Amino acid sequence: MFENLTRKSTFVDIENQAMELGISCEVILEKNRIIQYQKDYKLSTTALAKRLEKGVPYFSQLLKDLPKSEQKNPSIEYISDISYKLTIPIEDLITIHIYANSSTQDNASIKKAIYGLFKQPNSVSIQLDQQDITEFQKEALQGIMNNILSLAQQETLTLEHLNEIDRSLKELRVYSEKDLILPALKHIFLAGKMTTSELIDALSIELKPAGRDLEKLKNRKDTHFSQKVRNLKSHNTLENTGYAIHNGDFWQLTPKGIHYVLKQGMINLNDLKIEGIQQILETIESEQIEELIHAENNEKQQRVSSTKSLYENEAAALFLQVFASEKFEWNKEELHDRRYENIGFDFEAGPYKFVIKHFNRENDSIQFTNQEWKMADVYQDYYIVFLANVDDTHSPSYKYFYNPTKIPAQPLIKKTVCIVWTIQTN
Repeated sequence: MFENLTRKSTFVDIENQAMELGISCEVILEKNRIIQYQKDYKLSTTALAKRLEKGVPYFSQLLKDLPKSEQKNPSIEYISDISYKLTIPIEDLITIHIYANSSTQDNASIKKAIYGLFKQPNSVSIQLDQQDITEFQKEALQGIMNNILSLAQQETLTLEHLNEIDRSLKELRVYSEKDLILPALKHIFLAGKMTTSELIDALSIELKPAGRDLEKLKNRKDTHFSQKVRNLKSHNTLENTGYAIHNGDFWQLTPKGIHYVLKQGMINLNDLKIEGIQQILETIESEQIEELIHAENNEKQQRVSSTKSLYENEAAALFLQVFASEKFEWNKEELHDRRYENIGFDFEAGPYKFVIKHFNRENDSIQFTNQEWKMADVYQDYYIVFLANVDDTHSPSYKYFYNPTKIPAQPLIKKTVCIVWTIQTN
């Protein structure tokens, strides 16, 4: 009945296709059912969104009680995923109202067809991210499918059955040399320099090779996987990229390689070893490092800088609400959003500069980037810190104060090669 719809189709798409069939209906998300789940498990909206692996701002907005024109229009896939992960029957999660029906189907059949759009697929599909499937993989895949079909005949499934299938699926993965390039660059970057043996160990821990990759080569100590890592040297795979060199004993990144890894955002700088920090400092200036870390944010302007958390996004939303509704000396001016400019504050209204910070009762301090601290020192009492507690989305709270540089603070040098300043909030 609704054959033109896909998993990406939305509630509005369902209603529009129903209208083409002569059916006037409305599909409504039962938000209270999700909110009840929150209460049962004592979860904030943010915590629940993270558990569902959903974007916090969109998910929070989805649950708000808004006029119809302002409500989010979720997809079939999005709601199906919530139903599956929270184990809430789809019949409890959405309500279907049929107001008029001139189609050939009765109301019960129409509702059944719409609910059926949100059901998890009954078939099992296995997708491989490799174009060429080896004979080893074909045999393993056939064994897995036979196992699944056998289990489907049983009345009950145990956790061990599912774990066995999971292990078998992982063994299908066979790494190529090309697959190893980016993770190899990352580990060499973090360590500063690495031997091939050290690189084998690091990649084995991260990539967890299985199946054929763990089989030993004939008359050799190497496995298929470790030999592929050695081939990065013998085939000149890494050096041909221009990102790394091998001096006979160690792998090291070239300046081009260091810039590349930073721009790709592949690493957590807090994992850097001393040798890695030293190599970076010998290659590029600290200001360039900070510029590289934020380059993607500056180009796309789609998310706040890396010092901002998801909580601070919600804190910013609370600030905008307070600015629009409360009366302060500083909200007589037009407000400008500066969050994507990395200039030391988040919003600007006339002479006033605002930096948004998230806090909760468990934390007794907040941190400022060096750029924020510099701007606070420049603007003094025109620099306002807005503190928001948004852990409880149903009753968020806030406070604010002027010029944080008046409060005793301590600089902290992090491995990100930038400086932050910490002050006590109580």
